[in-house]
Amino acid sequence: MHRDDLIAGGSADLVPMPEAIVALAALPDNEPVVMLNLLRFSPGGGARAYAQYATEFKKILDDLGGRILFAGRAELLLVGEGHWHHVTLVQYPNRRTFIEMFEGDAYRKIHANRQAGLEKTLLYALRQVG
Repeated sequence: MHRDDLIAGGSADLVPMPEAIVALAALPDNEPVVMLNLLRFSPGGGARAYAQYATEFKKILDDLGGRILFAGRAELLLVGEGHWHHVTLVQYPNRRTFIEMFEGDAYRKIHANRQAGLEKTLLYALRQVG
């Protein structure tokens, strides 16, 4: 899938750059990966559009053997800068599973609601240490 297909009608800042996907694919892939999602909803219905996306995303995630570790409202920023409405930690069996999901047709079909729902997002791939 082309990144441009996902950007159509939305912001390029909401979709990983191809270089980031290549870098993720180059990391060791023998363990689960957790994706940290910081989400700022678009004004006027963004939370509702994102909720529609999240419902469909959960079905895809379940089929891939992934799970949501945490999903909740960002209540109060204590250190740093930025304003986020929601934080989600999503665990995938490995990095390849995340990439295949991101590049798959099922994800493409639901992505428009994600684009409509978000004003801004940060996405970090995390690895367990210790």
